[in-house]
Amino acid sequence: MPLALVGTIGPSALSSGPLVVEKPGPAARQLLAWAILALTNAIVVSVYIPLPPGGVRVRVLALAFDLGQHLAIGVVAAASVFLWCRVRNPSRRWTSYVALGSVSLIVAALVLRRDLTSLAGNLGGRYSRGALTALLALASLVQPAMALVGRLATGWRRPLVATVALAGAVVNARLFARNYPGVHLYATWAAATLLASALGDASPTDRPRARPVAWVVMTAVASAALLLRPSPAVLVELLRFPGSALAPFVAAAHASLRRGAAVSRDPEPASSDVPASTPPMLPPDPVIVLLTIDGFRADLLEGTSHARELPNLHALRDGSVYFSQARSPAPHTAPSIAAIFASRFYSQLYWKVHPKAPNEAKTFPHEDASVRFPEVLAAAGMSAVNSASTDGFVGSFGLTRGFTEELRPGWGAAHHARTAIEHLRHAGAGGLFFYAHFMDPHEPYVSGGRAGTDFERYVGEVAVVDREIGRIVEAIASQGLASRTVVIVTGDHGEAFGEHETRFHATTVYEELLRVPLMIRVPRVAPRRVDAMVSLVDLGPTILDLAGLPTPASFMGESLTPFLRGLEVDRRRPVVAESGRQMRAMYFADGMKLITDIATGSVELYDLARDPGELDNRFDEADPTARRRLDALDAYFAAHAYRREGYELPYRP
Repeated sequence: MPLALVGTIGPSALSSGPLVVEKPGPAARQLLAWAILALTNAIVVSVYIPLPPGGVRVRVLALAFDLGQHLAIGVVAAASVFLWCRVRNPSRRWTSYVALGSVSLIVAALVLRRDLTSLAGNLGGRYSRGALTALLALASLVQPAMALVGRLATGWRRPLVATVALAGAVVNARLFARNYPGVHLYATWAAATLLASALGDASPTDRPRARPVAWVVMTAVASAALLLRPSPAVLVELLRFPGSALAPFVAAAHASLRRGAAVSRDPEPASSDVPASTPPMLPPDPVIVLLTIDGFRADLLEGTSHARELPNLHALRDGSVYFSQARSPAPHTAPSIAAIFASRFYSQLYWKVHPKAPNEAKTFPHEDASVRFPEVLAAAGMSAVNSASTDGFVGSFGLTRGFTEELRPGWGAAHHARTAIEHLRHAGAGGLFFYAHFMDPHEPYVSGGRAGTDFERYVGEVAVVDREIGRIVEAIASQGLASRTVVIVTGDHGEAFGEHETRFHATTVYEELLRVPLMIRVPRVAPRRVDAMVSLVDLGPTILDLAGLPTPASFMGESLTPFLRGLEVDRRRPVVAESGRQMRAMYFADGMKLITDIATGSVELYDLARDPGELDNRFDEADPTARRRLDALDAYFAAHAYRREGYELPYRP
């Protein structure tokens, strides 16, 4: 009988009567519940998550840390229950639920605030601080409710309640990988509360007995799991498990202690503006059309597997200079679009909550003074038109700025195409820059039809955009603009469909989210494929260069016009990426890619040539070359970080 595992043999067992095994008391049930949840998580991990390249050793060590961290919470919970049972008035059972509710409110405020704010924004609601406070208060009732349900369960209902608790733990371990750590921790605690309450029928007068040896052993195991920092490979493996609820918080604590050793440098002094290249590639009245597609994966244009669904994009690829190794500056829209227009990365801009933002997690660079390239175009007399998909794309939010005309035609691709065709029809002698972002390829993947798998419906959404881009390209030809029009099509980021156990975007800086298509069709420039790695922060300098204008010294990107001229180019600046969740990546000339997470301190190093799926983490703290790569990444972002008294880079989901 499982309860005997944490019980003791009573004195009556030594008499002539039958063997009596005590049932676990309230404190012991807490510890047992957390141990069972650790075992449940280990089973889920073993069944659903493939072994890492490090093999069984890395997996076992990760699960050992997970067990110790579960026991750490169990020891704290058991000790709290033990002390409470010593001081409470047994006749006032309700005080236990009040105490539990008070503790859960404090925990909810500490671990749930960021996640609830992020979830509210993703659900599309406009939640005020008051509403968020109400949500936190509601969350604080979860733990007392779980305890009450478990307490009321008797007889055959008790195994049923325990089964529900374990089922909840399994669901928690399968959802939102690498996302919502506070929700995972709180849900695990709820499952433990329910399970512990269902494991026994102790009366309110039960008084737990201390067992010093067991407490010392459990505390030692728990302390080791909290104080020892796992190796980079084990830490990355541990953070893959949504059910390892405490791991992100322990890793963050370790990272904060180590952060003082990070490289810190003053910003490099700005050099002079970069003059436009010669001879000019376009006439004095150029038309430049920049179209970004939300969640546009690079593999949709690789080969011909999607040519039937996306004929116009494939035709444009074949008629353009196609950059097969383009990388987005960020894995989600706002930081990516801001980086494209300012040619600066997330930590190099000033972000704060916008007065009209949907919630306090949605910061914008509306007060950032960095130059956006449309400002340069407009100052030179070129008409610059922004067909904005949402409020966030208008200049007052700071992602884009400097357009001479801003329109809000609507979300759908057809609206953008109609607006583009209308403005192409009236392209004047001073030239035209037109920009639109197509939001159609976005979950829940229904704008292109509701049949098929998520990926098939996603491709269907891109097909909707494909049709409208075809209309724009046709209008350029029919209106006689082909000889002076540049068409640039790319994605703001990619989209995940199960890679690294993730879905959608924003949660990682792996290749499925950073690698995007980039095609630039220029009049009288022969189509070709460029396999050199480039970044979308290069688009601003490229567009200014094509328009015959200098690139501001503050821009981090470099013009791609040498590639358009057919030249082989040695890139002077590294290709990097950075998310609002403060994850960073840097690519190296030998094909290696380094990833760091500021919050958890995890470090990953991948050989993209041999391991394009980024599965074999090769980072070794003892390897001097690996350390130099990490120092290079830290130095780059430290040198260019935005600095302002009292300003801390915000976490943006």
